[in-house]
Amino acid sequence: MKTLPTQAFRHRTLILLLVLLPLFGNAASIWFNADPTLQLSLIGVGLRGGVYAGPPGWIDPSAAYITQPLGFLAASDWLHGIIPWWNPYAGVGMPLAAEMQTEAFFLPFVFLLHFKAGWLWLRIVLQAMCGVFLYGFLAEIGLARRAAFLGAALFEFTPEFFLCPSAPIAPLPFLPLLLLGIERAAVASAGERRGGWSLIVIACAYSFYAGNPEVAYFDGMLAGLWAIWRWFGLAWPQRLRFTLKLCAGLLVAICLSAPLLIPAAMYTAKAYVGLHDGVFALVHMPLQMLPLQLFPQALGFMGVPVPTALTPSQLGSYNLTRLPEWVTLPVLALALAGLVRGRAARFYGFRLILAGWVVVWEARYLGVLPVRWLFNHVPGVSVMDATRYSGPAVDLALILLAAFALDDTLRQKRLSRWRLGLVGVVVGLLCAGAILPGLPLLTHWYHARPAAAVQALGFFLLAVILTLAVLAGLNRPARRSAIIAGALCLPVCNFVLPQLSGLSKGHLDTGLIGFLKQTTGLQRMASTGPFGLNFPDRYGIASVNYNALPAPALWTSFAHEVLDPRADLNSFDMSGPPRDILPHLAAFPSLGVKYLVVGDALAFAPHSFAMVPEAAATTANPLRQGQDMSGEIDDDLGFGEIGEASLKLGTYSDTARGVLTLRICAGADNCRQSDVSLANAKDNTPTLFVFDPPLITHGRALTYDILRRAGDNAFVVWTGRRGGQDVPALRLAAPWQPPLKGLAYQGITADVLEFAAPARYAGTLAGQCKIEIETRRAMRADCARPDTLIRREMYASGWHVLVDGKPAAIGQLAVFQTVGLAAGQHVIRFYYKPPH
Repeated sequence: MKTLPTQAFRHRTLILLLVLLPLFGNAASIWFNADPTLQLSLIGVGLRGGVYAGPPGWIDPSAAYITQPLGFLAASDWLHGIIPWWNPYAGVGMPLAAEMQTEAFFLPFVFLLHFKAGWLWLRIVLQAMCGVFLYGFLAEIGLARRAAFLGAALFEFTPEFFLCPSAPIAPLPFLPLLLLGIERAAVASAGERRGGWSLIVIACAYSFYAGNPEVAYFDGMLAGLWAIWRWFGLAWPQRLRFTLKLCAGLLVAICLSAPLLIPAAMYTAKAYVGLHDGVFALVHMPLQMLPLQLFPQALGFMGVPVPTALTPSQLGSYNLTRLPEWVTLPVLALALAGLVRGRAARFYGFRLILAGWVVVWEARYLGVLPVRWLFNHVPGVSVMDATRYSGPAVDLALILLAAFALDDTLRQKRLSRWRLGLVGVVVGLLCAGAILPGLPLLTHWYHARPAAAVQALGFFLLAVILTLAVLAGLNRPARRSAIIAGALCLPVCNFVLPQLSGLSKGHLDTGLIGFLKQTTGLQRMASTGPFGLNFPDRYGIASVNYNALPAPALWTSFAHEVLDPRADLNSFDMSGPPRDILPHLAAFPSLGVKYLVVGDALAFAPHSFAMVPEAAATTANPLRQGQDMSGEIDDDLGFGEIGEASLKLGTYSDTARGVLTLRICAGADNCRQSDVSLANAKDNTPTLFVFDPPLITHGRALTYDILRRAGDNAFVVWTGRRGGQDVPALRLAAPWQPPLKGLAYQGITADVLEFAAPARYAGTLAGQCKIEIETRRAMRADCARPDTLIRREMYASGWHVLVDGKPAAIGQLAVFQTVGLAAGQHVIRFYYKPPH
């Protein structure tokens, strides 16, 4: 049996192609839209869309919310000699490595995330590893080089790399590596040789450190099937040796994983886990999404926004994130051809096992009750998102069958006409069975977006043509290159085309980031959308917002009860209407929150009056240099002082320049005016004008005047109809009241409001000590009397403190840490180490 190391010179060209293919497949992302922060942080400037509206090369946004910002934080910690156990920038502090999705211990790959587009380079590396490792496995078991290449190349473009290119893709290369390790252990056992199980150790340990135990678990189930099949192929004495090698490899891998396995298990046991508390045991793929498993372009270009004309009843349970995987028609035809060869085919028993694996999982995806019951009784599966994270293992089973089919062809094994016809009939029946349940959704979708029907028809015809070409070549080994090209065409297209959507150009609002970084210090910010979730973590800015699962139960309970009862505790983004957030703002200063980042500051004003709602202002009124727009406001505002005003402006993707003046008068001699540089104005959203001191109206009628004093490039004031005439989208607001102090910063993309009295990061309960804060973990105290230090970092069992070099007890006050201090001067040092 020829192995990869001993015959490498025969394989080097194909291996090189497998390394280069991911670079080709990701070329659009490298050129277009590599920065996930720009795509989703809502603080992009000068944005330009892609070739078509759709996702930025992925469906699940975790690459932007978790992988890139928290991976950067973990890599930065490692580079500074710090083990990344703790994240002080999310919530009020929470575990970093034990959250797993951060890939903090995925060394050395996590260092790629220190780069701006690290997630993309990590995806490219992982795709190449998938190809090389699977090629190695298929070559090891004796498949022809081109058959091994086809299988490896298909796995490089498995749908998970598009659906969720974050933690779930990290374990993928180690599934074929584990298969290769099991095969080498079996060969060593058959030859009565020592060793042969080292790759099992590497594959299993890395599968865990990769950061998604669910994907690793389902990958391990498929690898277990290969191990069982190889076990039955050995003689009895060899079976014992093989079993010992497998157990040794798994045991050593568990020991190597223990530094993260134990902290992660202890953390998860006490954490908020969302739907992983057993709800996922009932979740299945909506039946109307079945067509997407064979025709991922059935709704037009993949991932495009849902047509606004569709009603909830027409849309049903459609949710693209619930799609576990798909297989294209040519690959499906090849996989079926790999099944119908009969008992004479190599690996026939394993082929049947693979087919059974696919069928059983498909039944689980569709929610077939007996199958769901069976899976939920497999240890651990009922608390996992099985219908989402088992996809790569199912896809690999189909890929292996396709590779076996091409290998049969290359070995001059002809497929009889009736078997070839059977494959065609089964493919047709599967197509019909997949399309029929989705017909209502497809009909409504095409009616709302006719272009999608044309796109879907084009891809369907291409799939049929490629499938016929692949089937026609199965009995002609000379057409092996055509078979490979036909099988690869659609998977590569499905991966590449979505990268042409999303944002193609733009840059982040560095002014906003710079202001927050320079002025927040050790205190925190909160966001109602712009620069929210984990985005500030990457810049060392602490924010109560976060996206994490698992998340600390102590903090999630506090956030639900005190900060926002309607919040998503997995993704605390405070994105609800201002009226739902305002009643809870008084609790934020006690957490040390200094700033509130919002898209429209006046939406959070205590009292405001709008001449016309911003959403109703749909008429663009150009304003050139020296031109003005004026009018009267006869309505009763409901308040007697005007501290701020806002105007909805159009700056043509932030290209407008000049100065805009807003003047409000309550009588001829009682006026206030405010100037705004159009270079800093927001495009198509309200821009704020501040009046200092406020304008006291004395109950008089108001007038306004909007004057453009400089600049002559394109610029508009948005207006709407009120009282039979066009009026600007002007909003007036009363001066700020506690807990908000007022506007601290107005950026191009967001406003920053300051809280009136935010608590310091560290202080004492009775005020008997002067606290000098050096860093989050180091401070000094000078206490006139005994007092209790309160450190506004989340209480967790892994925290320790040294007071004057001696260990001291850490207490708990709400969600924070406390330390008792005696009278006198003290040096205080905190450190975190998981309790294991």
